Amino acid sequence: MTAQDLKNSVLQLAVQGKLIPQNPEDEPAAVLLERIRAEKKRLVKEGKIKAEKPLPEITEDEIPFEIPEGWCWCRLGSINEVARGGSPRPINQFITNEPNGINWIKIGDTEKGGKYIYSTAEKIKPEGIRYTREVHYGDFLLSNSMSFGRPYILRTSGCIHDGWLVITLDENILNADFFYYLLSSRFMYNQFSGLAAGSTVKNLKSETAKLVLCPIPPLNEQQRIVEKIEELHTMIESYGKAEEELTALNSRFPEDLKKSVLQYAVQGKLVPQNPEDEPAAALLEKIRAEKKRLVKEKKIKAEKAESFIFKGEDGSYYENVGGEIKNINEEIPFEIPEGWVWVRLGELLTSTDAGKSPDCIDKMASDDDWGVIKTTAVQKNYFLEDENKALPKEFKINESFVIHENDVIITRAGPQNRTGVVCCVDKISKKLILSDKTIRLSTINEYLNTFFLSLTLNSGGVQENIRSKFTGMAASQVNISQENIKTCFFPLPPLAEQQRIVEKVEELLQLCERLN
Repeated sequence: MTAQDLKNSVLQLAVQGKLIPQNPEDEPAAVLLERIRAEKKRLVKEGKIKAEKPLPEITEDEIPFEIPEGWCWCRLGSINEVARGGSPRPINQFITNEPNGINWIKIGDTEKGGKYIYSTAEKIKPEGIRYTREVHYGDFLLSNSMSFGRPYILRTSGCIHDGWLVITLDENILNADFFYYLLSSRFMYNQFSGLAAGSTVKNLKSETAKLVLCPIPPLNEQQRIVEKIEELHTMIESYGKAEEELTALNSRFPEDLKKSVLQYAVQGKLVPQNPEDEPAAALLEKIRAEKKRLVKEKKIKAEKAESFIFKGEDGSYYENVGGEIKNINEEIPFEIPEGWVWVRLGELLTSTDAGKSPDCIDKMASDDDWGVIKTTAVQKNYFLEDENKALPKEFKINESFVIHENDVIITRAGPQNRTGVVCCVDKISKKLILSDKTIRLSTINEYLNTFFLSLTLNSGGVQENIRSKFTGMAASQVNISQENIKTCFFPLPPLAEQQRIVEKVEELLQLCERLN
């Protein structure tokens, strides 16, 4: 049950006389109603209000529920004056900023969930009064359009348009707070809604509003009901905040769970280690040897200096770059299992290729045309090939720009939340190239699972390291260079464990998707 459902239930119990016990010593509501009728007769006699046609008697068939002894049923119009507002037209010719302007009360002057109207944003010229209706401090306004049937208590005076009904209340005879809660109940709203004309926009006439039934308790009980409602509302507000927090938690849960799965995966906590796996140190040596062979055959360029990260006897991490050794323990994002190694990402890459972004036709490339990807094509761990722009026919395709299956792509420029995002191209059917805001991270696929590379680079601890390499101050535009990407830390597990991690992550991410 939501907080609003609870509020509705409390108000329904209140108007049925079931919220608090009755006190037989209270003056009955029938006596109260007689005083109201006598007061109205006096005002008519003094010419302060107009005499109204008698309202129809309440029949037994109309009464929706039993009320306690001491309560009475009456029609709204028998205890209150009910009238509709009006508008001088065209209204823009009557709006004024002059000091003698009259408050022009509109629905925009209310606060969401508010009880009172304190001030107005606009005023009308005094000569507009004869085309509208004046209202006063303490009057009740009932919205007659937009947020239909919503009551407010005036804490100012002014004029109202025909989107309002005004209900004048004598606070010496009826408790204003009780009357507010009565009007706020679903019981009253359902009556107003049933009487309102118009299928699309509900519109309530003052004459029909006078006919709705009101259950009236003794005056003393009205005050006790108000006190109980406000006591319960305080508790319901606390419940509502907890409900909002739970709703927010539920909406975040699938995404938070995905993040946790990825973080556990790259920390070696998602699947058990197998002591029979070839250690990552041996795998790294194979990668280095293969890269040296490719450099020798001039298929890739040599790196400026190799990096060797190792754990010292003191348990701290050190890095050897060109014979210079430094302690990097404070920089390492997290601990990894035995058999894994920390490396700089550049140690695993054979090349990094950026693309080109020529002036393009702002439409998606057809199956026969070439297209350049937008950065939105690169989502965390998946690729959207339809996020592209058609290239001009005359554009010359450079093979190094072309996207292939199993490519790992990272965004290198854009808003903070769109930079450093990585995906593995699991399949591609279109002819696409990289943009200048995306980079392909090429590896020796025989020794590194490309999907593991993608999910690791998207995981929390590694992402923080990538984001620390951003340049550019504005949140709307940051960059990360190819050289800075290569310096990011990467936790490397044995090859067999990479595959087990990928399989488990895919299984768990499918479960996360079902939670959405």
